[in-house]
Amino acid sequence: MGNGPVTISAHLTIPDTELVERFVRASGAGGQNVNKVSTAVELRFDVAGSPSLPEPLRARLLARRDRRMTGEGVLVIDAQRFRTQDRNREDARDRLAAFIQAGLSVPKARVATKPTYGSKLRRLDAKRGARRSSAGAPHAIGSDCLNNRSPLLPVVPPNMPQVKPNRFLRWLARCTLRLGGWKVTGTLPDVPKVVFIIAPHSSNWDGFWGMAAKIALGMQVKVLGKASLFWWPLGPLLRKLGVIPLDRSSPQGTVEQAVSLIRGSDRLWYAITPEGTRKAVQHWKAGFLKIARMADVPVLAAYFHYPEKTIGIGPLFHPTGNDVADMAAIREYYRPWQARPAAPSERRRAGRAG
Repeated sequence: MGNGPVTISAHLTIPDTELVERFVRASGAGGQNVNKVSTAVELRFDVAGSPSLPEPLRARLLARRDRRMTGEGVLVIDAQRFRTQDRNREDARDRLAAFIQAGLSVPKARVATKPTYGSKLRRLDAKRGARRSSAGAPHAIGSDCLNNRSPLLPVVPPNMPQVKPNRFLRWLARCTLRLGGWKVTGTLPDVPKVVFIIAPHSSNWDGFWGMAAKIALGMQVKVLGKASLFWWPLGPLLRKLGVIPLDRSSPQGTVEQAVSLIRGSDRLWYAITPEGTRKAVQHWKAGFLKIARMADVPVLAAYFHYPEKTIGIGPLFHPTGNDVADMAAIREYYRPWQARPAAPSERRRAGRAG
């Protein structure tokens, strides 16, 4: 005896003629006559051959990994939860309706995306394990040519501008720092925009070790350079290193161009040397403070300390509008850090120049 068609939705009904029912004795614990009469129901529905199913729905149902589906595309539902045959027939049909209804919703098409550089770094850091330095700051541990696992670099925050990953260059930069005995300490701030200053600057070696640290961290910084330097093939290389040509013919000065560059970017760390020269100077140029104040971004202070071969990441300074007081506070912070001692030949040249 049929129970009529199975209603799936307002537009889809499975007629009783497409259902095959078989009644068997229920297994397991029974009452007085449960195991003596055929109360269990085996319902079969040919998903692959049903004329009632639209083809897209049929394809989605056949693609489901359901152990009740046979290799020929027939769905077999066993119902024996209840003590009566009618209740088990109703239960089997309800479960058939639920199975088909689950295939009515069309899954969203997945769009292939690439993981971000920050997510790759976080995955690698999680695999390698985060450790802490003796000062308590977290460090990212990366292998290098000496296979040394001691802290070398700080953890890279997600909002820091980063270049596209290059595993070989980062490994080579870590090797360079490790072989030279250098390390980067401190905590990189998780901010998208800063004016990034580094001092004391007294030697071309500062640029060498600073570039090694930049590449090892995957840090992207921007600087302004003379437009006359951007001739081929030097121009493309400078742009790749983050140097932006300075237009001296523009009515905007260097400060205004830097401010415009920062304001027009979502994430940008603008690097500048406050001393303006490798020679020892008594007074620093206040251009970096003007840029930070006009662009409404903090100043990140980094330093070279050659006695301990350390590149340090210092605190953020927020300009107050009083350049004299701000400069005094920043200079006081830099007081302990020592530049590279001048070589004898450099001292002789300085003496002749004096």
